[in-house]
Amino acid sequence: MEVLDCVVDPLSREFAGSIKVDVVFTGDENRTLNVVRRVHSLGLDVTVLEVNGVMGVRYNTRESFDRLRNDIMREFSLTPRLNEDLNEIYLYDPHGREVMKFYQDHCARRECDVCRKLDFRVVQSANGLAAVPCYEQAQSKIIPLMIDGAISDERFDDAIKYNGRGPQWFSGTPYGLPR
Repeated sequence: MEVLDCVVDPLSREFAGSIKVDVVFTGDENRTLNVVRRVHSLGLDVTVLEVNGVMGVRYNTRESFDRLRNDIMREFSLTPRLNEDLNEIYLYDPHGREVMKFYQDHCARRECDVCRKLDFRVVQSANGLAAVPCYEQAQSKIIPLMIDGAISDERFDDAIKYNGRGPQWFSGTPYGLPR
C-alpha cells in the first residue's frame, strides 16, 4: 500500500496518461482485495494476475482466485466478459468501460493452447540462441536455434511448432536438450 500511497496516488493526480496497476495473486484474497479497492478508489484500471507456482510447483489458488473475482464483481457492480481466445475474464463498469482484467495462471492450469498464443521464449544457451517451448513447466528443455553461428530456419519453424505444447513437448523429438 505504501507504493500506492507514495507513488501511484500522486502520479495519478499529475500524470495525464493512462495508469494501470498489476497485482499478483498468490492466494491472499484480503491483500489483493485491499489493493484492488485502493486502486479503484483512485479511478485507475487494475489487472489481477494469478501465480499458481512455477516449474511444476502448485499452490492451488484456482478456487480462491475465482472467488475473489466474483466478490469484486459484486462489490463494484461489474459485469464479466470472457475473452474466449485467451480464456480470461475482463470486468466492465456499468458504463461499458473495461476496468479490470483477471489473468489466471494458464501454465499451472495446463491451458497450453492459451500459452501458445501468448508466449514465445528465447534464451541464451551454450550454443547460442535457443527456444524454450514450455518455459514454466519444462524450461530445462530447449530447441537450439543456431547452427554454425546462424539462425536455422528449420529449427525456428520447429520452435514455433512445439511452442506451448505443454511440459512433455519434447517427447518423440530430437530436442529436449538441457540448457
